[in-house]
This record gives sequence, C-alpha cells and structure tokens, in this order.
Amino acid sequence: MNPGTSTSHGNLSSLDGLRGMACLMVLFNHYSEIPFFDSIDSGKSGVALFFTLSGFLMAYHYMPGIPSIRYWGAFFVRRFFRIYPAFFITLLALGLVHGISGFAARMFTWNTVINHWLMLSSINRFWFVREEFSFYLLFPFIAVALLYLPVTSQKKLCVLLALWVAILVYSANITAISNNHSTCLSFFIGGIAAGLFQHLPASRHMLPQRLWNIVATVALCLTVMVAELFPPVASPDHILWHHTWFFSPVMALATLSLAYATGITQRLFSCRASRFIGHISFSLYLIFGNVFYAGKYYLHTDLPSLNIFISALIAVMVSCGLYMAIERPFNRLGRKISMAIMR
Repeated sequence: MNPGTSTSHGNLSSLDGLRGMACLMVLFNHYSEIPFFDSIDSGKSGVALFFTLSGFLMAYHYMPGIPSIRYWGAFFVRRFFRIYPAFFITLLALGLVHGISGFAARMFTWNTVINHWLMLSSINRFWFVREEFSFYLLFPFIAVALLYLPVTSQKKLCVLLALWVAILVYSANITAISNNHSTCLSFFIGGIAAGLFQHLPASRHMLPQRLWNIVATVALCLTVMVAELFPPVASPDHILWHHTWFFSPVMALATLSLAYATGITQRLFSCRASRFIGHISFSLYLIFGNVFYAGKYYLHTDLPSLNIFISALIAVMVSCGLYMAIERPFNRLGRKISMAIMR
C-alpha cells in the first residue's frame, strides 16, 4: 500500500471545507477593530481545528501502515513537500521585505528567518509549522506501536483513547500556557482517534445517518462558539487552553461526523467556495497576518474596515498565487517522489 491511500470510506471533500472554516476562524481574529468581530476570539480555536484535521487525515490515509523504512520515508517526503516549500518562500519574502523597508524589521531579520527555516525558533503564527513537523515525527511511532499490538482494532482504539485521556488530564493540571505542546498534542491525538475509529468495520453504520448529520451540526456549532461557552479566564491565555478537555473531543467528533454527514451540512462544506478556501488555507494562513499588519503600516485611512477589506483582498490574491505557484506543484512533486520510493 502506498502512503496516502486508504481503505476506509468517508466524504473527504467536506473536510476541505472544514479546513477552510478553520482558516477563517484564524483570520477573523484579526478583525478586532470592526464592530461584531471585536467580540470574536477564534484564532487559537482555528489552529486547534487544524491540528485535529491533521491527525484525522494522517490516520485516514496512513494507518494501519506497514513497518517499513521505505513506507515512512515516503510519508515524510509527502508531508515535507506539503507544507515546507510554501513556508520557506513566505519567510524568504519576509526577509526580503525587511531588507527594503522598515516593515517587520523587528521580527524578521535574516537571523530570525534562518532559525525558522531550521525549526530552531518560532514566533507569531509560524509556531504552528514547528508543532506540525513535531507531530509528523511522532505519528509513525504511534502508528507502528498500534500495528504491533497483538489485539483487535477495537482494543487498539481503546489504547489510543486511554493515551488521549492521559494527555487531556495532564494538560488540565499544568499551568495553562499559550501554544502549550501537550495541549496541541491533545487535539492531534483526538484527530488520530477519530481517524482510527473510521477504519473500524461498519463504523459508519454505528449511528443512523440522520443522527450523524445532527451530531455534525451540533459539534460544528460548539467548535465555532468557543468564546461564548465558558466565561473569560483571568490569565492572558485563551479559553480554549483552559478547557481542552471539552473542545478536543468536540473537534474530533465534528471532524468524524462531518466525514459521515450528508444533506445540507455536507453540501455546505463540500461546495466549491468552501473547498477553494480549504485548498488555499495553508497559504492564506501564512500570508494573511503579514499582509494585514503591512496594510495597517502602509494604509493611512480613518476607516479600519476599509483597511481590512483591502488587506484581505490582497492576501487572498497573494495566497492564490502562492498556492498555484508553490504549494500545489510541490505537493504533486512530493506525491510523485513518494510513489517512486515505494516502487
């Protein structure tokens, strides 16, 4: 079996739309200067949903896997080409901008850019890429360990669920720190558990189809309403980090149930517009914040909403260019190389 193929069944087109929703949740976090958006605090929630989706899709495509160096070498090639080239080019552009203007000079010196390329440091939104790569290193060990367990698939899922609960308990009993690794890991493991559940025989038929649709709708609403479900915390940390025990299972359930959903919910997330945002989501995640703050730096108007509109339009155009010129071609190249490795 080649890495990236799967024997399970689900509607992955709707998960493209879910990735787009996660990206929009991050972007809305920049809209605090506009009425209504000033009450939305969804940035970290969107990133947590990205981690959940990442774990789910890895389990969907690469588990149960095989204990082969070639197989996991092909896995690393595909994941590397999936995100690193766009990450590299974005940082290169920021370094060049620093060289010709004062914008971002404090954060993106060449020393900072090189440290980011080598994964030695992470600031601003780029911490996400470093966390994601650490999960790429961790995932094969989880997959191979589960593969060698001499028990049924149901019991393997129970073992993974026990690990997930242990991480949730640990995260709940330490001092909450933004971007805490164990907190991010809990979302990633939750996604893996949801993906492993989908490999179980007849997992889709464990609930009636109408109930899957209801679960998907409710879980997605809970995911979006992070800031409204719990009172604000006293520390500067996000509500999400203080209530991971609740949101990690909710996001895992939202991902799983959406893959099984039909009807209006499924059509909303698998429509062309939702999938388009999902396809460019990583490029948009890398680009938008930088363009947004550049707009505030260079656009001197008394209308914050106009600044944001212009910045958003430029960010989408640049993100489409980054996706078409870098992200998509290198993703295809990684797929070809991984297939060649497995021959």
